[in-house]
Amino acid sequence: ITACSGQTDLKNMRRRIATSVVVALLAVQKAICQESAPPSPAPLLPPMPDCFTDLELLYQYVEQKNPSEVVKYVICPNTIHVVGIPTAGEQCCDRGTRPLNGRANTHYYCGEDGSSSNNCTLIGGQFQYVSVVSFDFKAKPNIVLSGITFMAGDNAGVIIASPGDTTFIDCVFRVS
Repeated sequence: ITACSGQTDLKNMRRRIATSVVVALLAVQKAICQESAPPSPAPLLPPMPDCFTDLELLYQYVEQKNPSEVVKYVICPNTIHVVGIPTAGEQCCDRGTRPLNGRANTHYYCGEDGSSSNNCTLIGGQFQYVSVVSFDFKAKPNIVLSGITFMAGDNAGVIIASPGDTTFIDCVFRVS
């Protein structure tokens, strides 16, 4: 009986090892497939509005745009946007929206004509517009901000620390 049960134990052990090997191979295959799989597509955005009242939505459009394509983003006239304070991690920002982001070939206009008389105001936060060096160190050419009022930033209204060219047209900088 002992010899038979020993053979049975050996058969069971071989089955368990074979099953474990198959499970391990499937896990490796799955990991390899996930590494070579194309990145998940960006979330679908609604059609771009004529003008933006929500700077978080504007930020999503700017982040998804092709950097070689020139895009004009219109901030709705007579709007005040409270810029928040950056927080740790992926989330931004505490007590307000993100600052405008400097990306190549991005044009921000207050109203369709980009006039400061259209009254688009960014207020508060550490800064209201930021363009910093990215990991690839590529220049950020052809950035335009037109008609925007930057007001009461804790540190500065604007921070530019990247190569490229940024043009401010008819913008207003106010301390308070």
